Amino acid sequence: MKNGKIVILHVFQDGLIFSGPADNYDAVPGVVNLYYFYTPIVGYKFQNIKDKRVKLLHDYEKYISLFSKPEIDVIVFHSLPYINYYLFDYIDNRKIVVWWAWGYDIYYKQGSYSPLISLDQMYMPKTLEYKERNNKKTARKLIFGILRKTCRFAFHIIKTGKNHNTSTPFPRKSQDEILSRIDFFYAPLEIEYELMKKAQSSFHAAYFPRPILKRDFNYTQHKVLGNILVNHSLTYTDNHLDVFEFLKSIEIETERKYIIPISYGIDGFNGDPQELIKNCALKKTQTFWLTRSLPITEYQKIIKSASHAIYGTLRQQALGNIFLCLRTGVKVYLFKDSIVYKELKKIGYVCFTIEDDLTTESLSKCLSERDAMANYQLYMNKRLEGDPDKCLRFLQKAISNKND
Repeated sequence: MKNGKIVILHVFQDGLIFSGPADNYDAVPGVVNLYYFYTPIVGYKFQNIKDKRVKLLHDYEKYISLFSKPEIDVIVFHSLPYINYYLFDYIDNRKIVVWWAWGYDIYYKQGSYSPLISLDQMYMPKTLEYKERNNKKTARKLIFGILRKTCRFAFHIIKTGKNHNTSTPFPRKSQDEILSRIDFFYAPLEIEYELMKKAQSSFHAAYFPRPILKRDFNYTQHKVLGNILVNHSLTYTDNHLDVFEFLKSIEIETERKYIIPISYGIDGFNGDPQELIKNCALKKTQTFWLTRSLPITEYQKIIKSASHAIYGTLRQQALGNIFLCLRTGVKVYLFKDSIVYKELKKIGYVCFTIEDDLTTESLSKCLSERDAMANYQLYMNKRLEGDPDKCLRFLQKAISNKND
């Protein structure tokens, strides 16, 4: 602690999602938040983060020493990719460790480890067919690329004992040891916590009440038809091709557009937006492609221009976008086998299925006032569960129990 305040060290990537979560933690009273970002690259320019709260550290020894400093009480991992596993080698037993799972860190392989959660399905038929066909095409190039990188990688390790990409050592602890060290876990969907407990015998973390900044949002209902938002990124798990297949037989008004954000996500279509655009089954006059990252305020304006939104993800993904739509009266469609759809329906949100409800008639009607209000009220009530004062009391109790 520092001057009677809980000190939290945050570990995060140079990603699009930083300022929102940081605002939430800064809203917790009686807490000092440390946002240090380590990189060996002097003069490093952030690709996504534009926030003055972040302090760059280039001194490796200084950075890892933070994880055993007595005054630091809590370490929060904003996602847990394999490249951060090594940090657990330096966390002492007095620290509270919190992991906020983003999705990719539990559904995708981390290093040589299998995914922590395996869903029955993540890809719809057309996307899966394209993905497998494309993988075969690029297999030879990939193999030679991997061999070249492996040789360079091995030489670097022999010479320095460090990870070539980050200049940090490989983790000494196994994934099971790391999972067993996590005290608290948060995932946007509570079902993911249950899935983690079932899938990983070494995972014993308790659920964490992530803080949410107290904020009022005005109720919104769309009375005039707007654009139609389709997915949120250039990833295979958005299942674009299958969504397009459903949409190609649907008629929409000429003044309406399908807005398709593909400015980030590199694991689909070779990371090339043009590859997806080329394979789109929709008319060019119907589509508007967002190929560059926008400030959050501009992006929210675009979402607010939409009266309908379609998300093809089967795993937990795009929840920030989906909740923004639900809060602002947008009519949301998902595949019926989507873990997101199932959880939203379980909670009580009004949303629709792509298979049964996505029709010309449905897209020609806005969400009813009753349903828009129900979604808005449910969203606002769920936000109250993240009361910053409640989070403070939770951390105080956790620290006290740890020290007993």
